[in-house]
Amino acid sequence: MIVAVVVAKVATHSIVERMKRRIANVDAEKSRILNELKVARSKKSVVTANLKKLEMKKAKLKGKISRFRQELKSQKGEAEHRQQVRDAARGKLIRPTRAGPIEDSILPPARPRVLAAIAMQRRLSAPTFFR
Repeated sequence: MIVAVVVAKVATHSIVERMKRRIANVDAEKSRILNELKVARSKKSVVTANLKKLEMKKAKLKGKISRFRQELKSQKGEAEHRQQVRDAARGKLIRPTRAGPIEDSILPPARPRVLAAIAMQRRLSAPTFFR
């Protein structure tokens, strides 16, 4: 009978030790998984904050782009208007020469020095009896 009690005690002790090891393994696994969850949550919060900042920057840049496009359109319109005014003023400044009218087809527009040089060449190349 004493042998049976000792055998039962040894068997019970081995079962209890095996259960303690399993519990320790499960606790270690649980703490490892909880730490991974904590890291994942912190990474997610950082990514969410970065995404929010980037969306705000994107919206800000879209606004700037639209303002710059409007400004560019207005500047193009102003530049075209100034060019038309300049062309009109230059047209009034060009005077006819004795050699005849200067053809617009051979000259690029809005170049008064070129016009003057061509007029001078025509005067010099004209026959002397017209001088």
